[in-house]
Amino acid sequence: MYISSPQKQAIEIRNSHLWQIVRNAHRLANPLCVDPFYDHVGPEPVESIHHVKPLKDYPELAFVSTNLRSLCDACHSRIEQLERAGKSTQNLFD
Repeated sequence: MYISSPQKQAIEIRNSHLWQIVRNAHRLANPLCVDPFYDHVGPEPVESIHHVKPLKDYPELAFVSTNLRSLCDACHSRIEQLERAGKSTQNLFD
């Protein structure tokens, strides 16, 4: 399987020690899902940290807190599904 250079860089960032530190710090500071679809009845705990501007396109924003959002798995899955379909999701975080 061929992995493009931007994809490879994104994988390297996600596997880095610095990302683990930044992700854990963001999770501690923002422990609840931001609920970008306004679906939650009550607070949902964070399970994933999402890059608003995609990591493969904006690796320079990998560790920038303003580009990170706390999401539950359901929201993160929905967002990834939209992105795989070629739809922008950045507007969900405005």
